[in-house]
Amino acid sequence: MSLHPFTPLNLCIAGIGGFARHHHAEAFELEQQGEIRLLATCDPRHARLGEVAQSFAFARRGVAVLAGFEEMLARFAPPAHLVSIATPIHCHAAMHAAVASRNIGCYLEKPPTLDPGELEAMIAVEAGHDFQTEVSFNYLAEPWRRELKQRLLDGEWGELLGLSLYGAWSRDAAYYRRSPWAGKLSLHGRLVLDSCFGNAVSHNVHNLLFFAGREGVLSWARPREVRCELYRAYAIEGADTVFSEMITEEGLPLRVALSHACEPGRDLLEIIRCERAEIRIRPYESVEILHRGGQREIRETDSAARLFRDQFVRYLAYLRGEEERPLTTLADCRPLVTWNALNHLAARAIHPIPAAACTVDADGSMRITGIEESLRAFLRTGAFPSGQGVGWSRRGDAALAGEVSGLRECILEMAEREKNAV
Repeated sequence: MSLHPFTPLNLCIAGIGGFARHHHAEAFELEQQGEIRLLATCDPRHARLGEVAQSFAFARRGVAVLAGFEEMLARFAPPAHLVSIATPIHCHAAMHAAVASRNIGCYLEKPPTLDPGELEAMIAVEAGHDFQTEVSFNYLAEPWRRELKQRLLDGEWGELLGLSLYGAWSRDAAYYRRSPWAGKLSLHGRLVLDSCFGNAVSHNVHNLLFFAGREGVLSWARPREVRCELYRAYAIEGADTVFSEMITEEGLPLRVALSHACEPGRDLLEIIRCERAEIRIRPYESVEILHRGGQREIRETDSAARLFRDQFVRYLAYLRGEEERPLTTLADCRPLVTWNALNHLAARAIHPIPAAACTVDADGSMRITGIEESLRAFLRTGAFPSGQGVGWSRRGDAALAGEVSGLRECILEMAEREKNAV
């Protein structure tokens, strides 16, 4: 491996607006700390993003601001040691390939892609190069998560029985108007599969798979079978509400219940059930271990900004040869991408929620009546909405991991039906 055993490391960032602002905010802080030097950034809309350029003092710092990604790489990679990619999901694969071909580091916003075939191509592209990509699933930067995983592997609380994720995270109508790819199943012939499961709450799904992995601390459980029901309250192609149960290759059940069409706010809860304890994690708040004997461990967790910075700094350490590997590689994303694909294959359709079952707020936010209780009931009992007697529900089906190759045909058919329905 050709290492970069010095500081600061030279950085380029693909993207200025949208979520890329977070990448620039952290780069600004890390440059002041002497960790990196931002050489250039690019965005085809950069002329309309002057406020961002001023906020992060691009001119004063000598940052080149360009429209095109290829131009940025041609001029600055090298001397850049890494490129941070904070662009729409369907742009990731081509940009990643361009960075990997230059044999430099790539810090890639999550998810890397939601197309299993495209993910395999991305993994193949960087094979034989010096540096693995870091995918920005930030929670693993919290050391206590890796410590907790080791305690699970050591059997401290007995056998692992199952894991679940509750996610009621409201989004307004503007969330689905922010970009041409938002809420889409496909765009220009490329799979997008934007949903609460695959995008906004994918961090937490990735966390469940991490805790369920049995092959070492940095391992993720692989799906064997998925049962799923998908719904949408918003006028989009994709799903804004997901009920999914996945069985791992080892037979462990994982349940996920999510909605963007719920009461205002963000309520996320990861639950790990063992023989002798239940572990309840509220991201950005606390982790609580409830022992069967009544003992209780509790600690606060880190903020989102701290997690992003810590993961990025750790990746810089990897590029300097101080860490053996990134926290999340492209290969580590296979379980998440596979599970998301199986959700669509199992559900076979994304059912619209009737207007009579929803409330619309002044900002266009949709709220499905009683959705929070339906989410909790599924996690508690395993009964999907169709088994709860919910009027708007439609029964889903099951899919096996070996069926993933049929995803593209399934999605294109689904997208065509949704296009005609919306």
